[in-house]
Order: sequence, then structure tokens, then C-alpha cells
Amino acid sequence: MVVGAVEPVRIVEADLVFRARIDTGAGSSSLDAREIVVEEHRVHFVLEDEAGQRRMLYAPIADHALVRGALGSDQRPRIALQLEMAGVRKRVLVSLRDRSRMQYKMLVGRDFLDGDFVVDVARGDGAE
Repeated sequence: MVVGAVEPVRIVEADLVFRARIDTGAGSSSLDAREIVVEEHRVHFVLEDEAGQRRMLYAPIADHALVRGALGSDQRPRIALQLEMAGVRKRVLVSLRDRSRMQYKMLVGRDFLDGDFVVDVARGDGAE
């Protein structure tokens, strides 16, 4: 299935849809989460879609992603979520972080795309 550079993606557990940036350079997916509270083996956090709908979720932490950037390294909790895009539903590990300064609240990586999708960036925003 061919998708564009931006596609609507539904987080099944929250029943929220996000315009997600499709990023073949990213190995895994990332999601904007707020009010993140990490407990011993669990995390709770708030998701808010573009329409302002909010959901609080609780999930076991699968692992932590070590992300290196220009400002140093950062440990982010990763949880298993079911994502649905273009009728395809998969459970993948998603890192949680505050993406409020970024244009897209979700980034979909190769972990979700692999085996099911081809990305045609000329298609632009598939959410339109």
C-alpha cells in the first residue's frame, strides 16, 4: 500500500486520530505525550489530538529508548500501542515524549511501515 509523507493514524487504545509524519529514517515510532509520570514498571500520560480531545492512558513500560541529539541524550519510555493506518493495524513500541514544539504530534517509523507500506513523499499530506 502506498502512503504519503503525512497520514492519519489512529491510536486504538485511546480512539484518537493524529496527523502523523511518515519517517522512513526513523526505526521506531514516537508520540506526543503530556503529563508523563513514570512509575516502577508503568507509565501514565495524557494524549491530546488536534481537535483537543484528551485521554489519560496507563501502560506497562516495555523498555526505554536512548535518544541522542544536539542537546545531549535523553531516556524515553516506550510502550506497546496498536496503531491503525489505511486499514492496517499493528502493535508496535512507541516512545513517549513532549512533541508540542514539533509540527506533527506523531512520527511513524519503519517498525510500523515494514512489510505493508511504500512511502511516496510526492503524495504529500495524505490526510487531506
